[in-house]
Amino acid sequence: MSKLNSTKKNPSNIIYLFKQSLKKTRRAIRRKFRSIKRVFKNFANTLREKRVITKANYGLTFLCLLITIVIVIKLVVQIDTLLDTTKELNQLKQINAELVSEIESNTKKIAEGNHDGKEKYAEKKFLALLGENDFNKLISGYWSYSLLINENEVKGNNITVNSGDVKVSIVQKELSKVLPSLLHNKGMITGGDVSDNYYDHVMIDTNTDSNFSETKDNTVQTGTYYVKNVKAGSKFTITITEPLASRLHLNSTQIIISVQ
Repeated sequence: MSKLNSTKKNPSNIIYLFKQSLKKTRRAIRRKFRSIKRVFKNFANTLREKRVITKANYGLTFLCLLITIVIVIKLVVQIDTLLDTTKELNQLKQINAELVSEIESNTKKIAEGNHDGKEKYAEKKFLALLGENDFNKLISGYWSYSLLINENEVKGNNITVNSGDVKVSIVQKELSKVLPSLLHNKGMITGGDVSDNYYDHVMIDTNTDSNFSETKDNTVQTGTYYVKNVKAGSKFTITITEPLASRLHLNSTQIIISVQ
């Protein structure tokens, strides 16, 4: 396995790449120095043969050539080092990006897998042990509901109120949480449907104006409808859904409100 491939699997080998880069740079310097030394020697021999260098100007010529060689060596080393460093940095950037991408992908898959797997496993086990009816009773037992009219809990399908404003409240209370969230939320009258709301299970059929407000207090949520200025001798109907009627132990989904 190549060093690059092994580095992808083990980020600690990035240090090894830096060390290798330094070694390459030192070897490059030695090679360039030997090459320039040979060039200088050949050049000096040529100058002597052409009688350009004499005893009188040999020292000055040698000094100028030496300065030139030093400048050339520095330039070559800087260029080679820059090229090698840029190459190594690009490799390290690519490795780092691949590592980050792989870690994020695996983390997401693990999280999603654990979440989905836990929910499905728990539901399958509960259904196998209890059966569907008992399972539904179990998860619905973690939630309680009450319907209040003018702060009085509804116990039947026929209610009498005084004229004036009438307040109709549905209260949803979370009693405890033991199961995973998806299973736990299936115990609500909404069945865990995020597009459904508990207070939408109450519908008021009246010709008078009404307003709505909601309050939340930790595990208790209350949705309240305000029916304004109902007249004595009139009647109006509150219609609730089957799931809510079952939780309230009512015989019908129709609640008749008589105003006196």
